[in-house]
Order: sequence, then C-alpha cells, then structure tokens
Amino acid sequence: MINSQTYQRSFRWISRSFLAFFLLVAGITGIQAQISFLSDELVTGLSSPTTLQVGPDGRLYVGQQNGTINIYTVVRSSPGNYSITDTEELLLVKNIINHNDNGTDNLGQGNRQVTGLVVIGTANNPILIVSSSDPRIAVGNDSNLDTNSGIITKLTWIGADLNDPAGYWDRVHLVRGLTRSEENHATNGMSLDATNNMLYMAVGGHTNKGAPGNNFSGTPEYALSAAVLQIDLDAIAAMPVYTDLRSGEKFVYDIPTLDDPTRSNITNADANFPYAPGHPYYNQSIDPGDPFGGNNGLNMARWVVGGPVQVFGGGFRNPYDVVYTSLGRVYTFDNGPNGGWGGVPKTYNASGLEIDYSTFNPALGHYVTNEMNEGNSTQHGDGLHYVTPGSYAGHPNPTRAFPDKAPLIVYEKTGGNWTATGTYDFFTDFPEPPVPMSLANPAEGQYLHPSVIAMADINASTNGLCEYTASNFGGALQGNLLVASFNDNIISFKLSADGASVVTQSNLLSGNGDNPLDVWAQGDGVEFPGTIWVAFHGANKIMVFEPNDYAPFNCTGAYDIGLDEDGDGYTNADEIDNGTDPCNQGDKPADYDGDFLSNLNDDDDDNDGLLDTYDPFAVDANNGMS
Repeated sequence: MINSQTYQRSFRWISRSFLAFFLLVAGITGIQAQISFLSDELVTGLSSPTTLQVGPDGRLYVGQQNGTINIYTVVRSSPGNYSITDTEELLLVKNIINHNDNGTDNLGQGNRQVTGLVVIGTANNPILIVSSSDPRIAVGNDSNLDTNSGIITKLTWIGADLNDPAGYWDRVHLVRGLTRSEENHATNGMSLDATNNMLYMAVGGHTNKGAPGNNFSGTPEYALSAAVLQIDLDAIAAMPVYTDLRSGEKFVYDIPTLDDPTRSNITNADANFPYAPGHPYYNQSIDPGDPFGGNNGLNMARWVVGGPVQVFGGGFRNPYDVVYTSLGRVYTFDNGPNGGWGGVPKTYNASGLEIDYSTFNPALGHYVTNEMNEGNSTQHGDGLHYVTPGSYAGHPNPTRAFPDKAPLIVYEKTGGNWTATGTYDFFTDFPEPPVPMSLANPAEGQYLHPSVIAMADINASTNGLCEYTASNFGGALQGNLLVASFNDNIISFKLSADGASVVTQSNLLSGNGDNPLDVWAQGDGVEFPGTIWVAFHGANKIMVFEPNDYAPFNCTGAYDIGLDEDGDGYTNADEIDNGTDPCNQGDKPADYDGDFLSNLNDDDDDNDGLLDTYDPFAVDANNGMS
C-alpha cells in the first residue's frame, strides 16, 4: 500500500513534470498561458499576521504582530487545494524582554511587534532572521516605549533534521538598539542579498513629514530612522557571541549610542552592567540600559563610519517592506503622510531667518531643524521607489541632513501641550554625534512630493513586496514586483529594462480579504513553484494562490451571466462589469454581503431588505444601530 507521504511526493513530481513539459511546449510554440490563479484559504483565526515566507524546508513561516511565529507543514492535495498537516509555534521572539525609553526593563508587555521575517538555511536546518520591536503604539502621547527597541534575531534549528527529537531552536540577537517610533513605524521588512550576505531592512520614521509632531509624540528623526538600512552579515558573523549579564540573552552587535547627558553612566562595577570581560565595551562607562532606552533621542543609536549597519538609502516615512531582486536591485514601497499628523521641518536661510520650506536650497546655506511643526501637514498616497546607495526619497531627516545645525530638542506633554524641556547640541553636549559630518547629507532636508520622485503612486496603505521569479505563464510575470495594498489588491508592476520606471501596473489578485499586508512568491525548482502566498492583517488569515498552468484550462472570457469559467462564484458578466478577470479565480469583485453578486450589480449590498437607493446605511445591515 502506498503511504500518504509517498503519494504526495509522487503527486508533486507528476505536477512538476507536467508543468515543465507544458512550459517547454509553450516556449517552443510561443504559447503564453492565461495569467490566472486558483485560490485557497489556508489559515484562519490568526492574530494580525504581518509577515510570511515559504522556507527551504517547504514549510510556511508566518509572523504575527504579537510576536508569535507559526510554522505550517503544507500539502497540496489537488489543483488549488492546500491543507495544513502540522503546526509548530515559536515563542522565542515573543518572549524577548522589552524596555522603557529610559532603558529600564518592562516585563509586563508579554509581546513583541514582529514585522519582518527572512527564512534561509537548508531543508534540515532552517534559519529565521526576524525583526521585532516594542509592541506599544502611541498616538499623541508619550507611552514611554523604547525608541531603541529594534532587534534583529536569528533563530537556527539545531539538529540532524527537522524530526530530530533532540533538536531545538537556538536564539541569538544579531543586532540590538535599532530605532522605533512612538507610533507603529518600526524595524520592518527585510530582504537578503545571499551572494554578498547583505541584509536590507526597511526602517520607519519618527515623524509624519520630517518635523516632530503631536501624533508622533514629539519625537525627532534619529540617525538610523526613515531609511533602508544595509547590514553586513559577514561582518557580524565574524564577531563573537556574547551573553547579556542582565538577561542571559545571547547577542552579537549592539549599535553604539549617544552618551545621554541626563543620566549617570555605569561601569563594569555596577550589577546592571551588561557586558562581560572581553566585550569591546567592558571597560567603558555606558548609559544604564544600553543599547536600549532611546530616551527621546538622548540615547539614540549612532551611525558609525565603517560599522556593519549603514544607511543604504534615506528619505522614507514608513517603508514596510524591501526587496532585493534577482537583478541585484533594491525596491521599497513607502507609506505617505497622513493629513493633520505633523508637518515639514522648519527651514532657515544662512542668516538664521525662517523661510518657506519650498524655497529650501542647501547650496545657499539653507538648513532645517528638529523643532516641532504641524504646518503643511497634508496627505498623499504611497510610492514605489528604486533604492540605490545614497539615494533620497523625499522624507526629511534633519538629524542626518544637518547634525551640526539641527540640535536635539526634547519635548514633553504637560496639560495637553508639548513643551521643549531641553535643547542639546550634537557636537558639544555629546562626546560623539549621532551622525558624523562626513556622512551628513543636506539633501535630506528637502521635502519632496512622491509625484516628483516615486515610480508609482497608490492611494492606499501599500506594504508587502516581493519579486515574482517563477517561469509560469511562459515567463510573463517573471521579474515583476508584487505589492500588497490595503485597497484589497495584490498589484503587479512590470519594470523597464533598467529597473528605474514602471512599464505596466495591474491588479493581479483582488477581493480576497481585508488589508493584505505581506506577499510572498515561490520561484522555480522549489516546493509549490509559482505560487503566491498572502497574509491578510485585517482578515487574520493566509491565502495561497496557485498558477492555473499547473493544470491549464480553457477560458473564453465571454460576457455571459450564466457562465463562471474560473469557478470563483461570480459570473463572467459580473466580473467584466467590475473590471476583474473572469478567468482568474484569485481576482474577484468587491462583494460586501458575500452573496456572490458584486456590489456594483447588487441592489442590496448589505442584504438587509432595503434597496441601496433608499438605504441611508447601504453597507450596514444594522442600519447605524450597532
């Protein structure tokens, strides 16, 4: 009798063989398969999934906002049908110790905000690289969350294989002390250049448009905020692994911080000193809690010349994800500013007189500061950016632009108002500045509208990002960027040959759930080749989309109210009316009440018995009473 595992392996081999044959025929004959996907709701009931990837072991890794990481063993039983046969729950990131902004422990949180995950290693010994930070989120008040709470953690499976009963997950923090805003902007998505072992990380900003503001709790941009960072994993791997004497946690690299003038330093004679003999900081005096406790910028991490953590590209308000493509290019999608959430930096001429920010010209001696400013607080959509070394995407960072002219101003909220409680010159009040003048970039003082610099603009929160590398559909999608947007679309971008512009933009998958946040696509020669996996943050679920050329089917796309050729429940005519693809099961029209008649053609969108034309609450079945 053939066991289930043997059957599954045989089925996958047959599927892959068929796919290879089909693609060979397609290549010879010039046939291009209809670009469409079968869809399957794989996981439900999650807690705000934020990031996902299929690993080298063929398992699905999903990070949730509360820090839990679930690992799913997935099998494919038939075209478009996937199921989970086993689940492993990892809590090694969720239980990382949190701190307050003065560096003291905060043991009551119990969660970590996980927003990025990269899975590498082998099928027998996978390795997770996870980004996390303080789980608190504040809007308009100082929550005392740790603005130095960002950590990159490596989790390695130690064992002969995944079934080794003596196997275990080993945890080491690779980098500690990365920046995190009082709002939800944090150490976000990551992508690995495996050839050069460089990790690219999207890091959110601390402001809405460059100036400290109320909704971001009066915090300025830090030296390493509002950027895409480049992290040299080879340099970190060459360093010893240490043990934090306070917590017992293993770590490698703590980013050096400013020497906070408001706190008395401690030495290795103090019981709370974290560094053991042999560590480079062992004979130094440090701020209590280092590298944690950003203290409103007084203890922010520094940008160190030649260090393993560098600013690759600046000027990003809140890039949620980043992708390093097969052609060696780096892209990110940046969340645009919100109306009323804070303005542009105050701008001055060479004589110290305030001028309009739109006239900013560093060649004339103009500069910007870290003063609070709510003016010019308009909003706009999210932009796609091609990030190159030293590039600037338009969100100002006065600390990086003018470290010698934009002193740190500490704001505290009392009686409903923000008051400056201290001003600190980076070059006279600290032994070392957060940004050396050799790294300062005055261009980062100028606010640039995304329409000026972005490759594309979407008027919705747009976040997860990956490259479609598989050769499905005769290679029609190969090299395209896939982006997850809160307008409930997975959007495909075909780029120009030089990668600097968008040739075509189209909705690839639509109408599948609330707030798709992250997207992952499998390449050729791996488990489930060509599939797309999406984490829906709002719907708390994971879906998998299978290319229809696993089992190609004929689709006429005819306008017919009695025909549903892709089997998604919506007629061809209904889909064509809505501009969705009647041959693509993963592309569905909006349908509020889920009755398989689109909002466009449904006279009663909320199914409450009142026609939309007479219903003042046309998408609320409770008619305003809930």
